[in-house]
Amino acid sequence: MNYEITQELPKSGHQLVVLLGTQNGVYESASLVQRMAAQLDILGAVLSEKTKLCEALVAENSYRLPRTASELSQGIRNALDACSDYLDTDCVMDILSIEYDRTAPNKPTIL
Repeated sequence: MNYEITQELPKSGHQLVVLLGTQNGVYESASLVQRMAAQLDILGAVLSEKTKLCEALVAENSYRLPRTASELSQGIRNALDACSDYLDTDCVMDILSIEYDRTAPNKPTIL
């Protein structure tokens, strides 16, 4: 269900309670519908808050991801540079699927 329909459902339940409450013999049904509509109101508010929390977490994680990838890439470059005297760095880069960045000579990038 989309968000607009979900918002309309409790509102319709409250309107139904008003209509049922005016008729004799349907008090129990009206009471049940009223409780269900109230629970839907609460559920809607909780879901709205959870959605905001999830959106905030997505924004936070998307901010951290590029920085983390950059730090990882720099760490790999530093390790390869430190080992270049005694280790065939081109072989290591091939095994790890890393290639030199075409725009910056001798700077590896992770594929």
